Amino acid sequence: MRCSRDALESRGGNSANFRHALRGLWPYNAKVWTQLADVRGWECDGPLLDLTIIVTNYKPRDLLQSCLESVYHYTEGISFEVICIDDASPDGSADMVAEQFPQVIVIRNSERQLYARNHNVGNANRAGALRLPPG
Repeated sequence: MRCSRDALESRGGNSANFRHALRGLWPYNAKVWTQLADVRGWECDGPLLDLTIIVTNYKPRDLLQSCLESVYHYTEGISFEVICIDDASPDGSADMVAEQFPQVIVIRNSERQLYARNHNVGNANRAGALRLPPG
């Protein structure tokens, strides 16, 4: 089980307790969640991230490249991960991401799944306390 808000709540907490424990801080950050897990004695499989960015893609390779460049150029001061779900793009988008952005988690579909199903796959694989796009 990953160390996320959902994982922490499933180990005996609830949203009201977390809001009270964090004194209304929003957005919750990884350091606060990790400290709370330590205090409560919860074990986590890995470090908690502040944010997960889920990018679903079909075809526009150049737009995907520009999007990922922007994410890494303008994101400072938070811990985050990027999950890119390639929806069976025939233009080599997934290969470009794997080569140029090795830190991105790439999930490749063998057939088209469309946005909602792809987003759900990304959400199921996230480690961040928050996610973009929210959904």
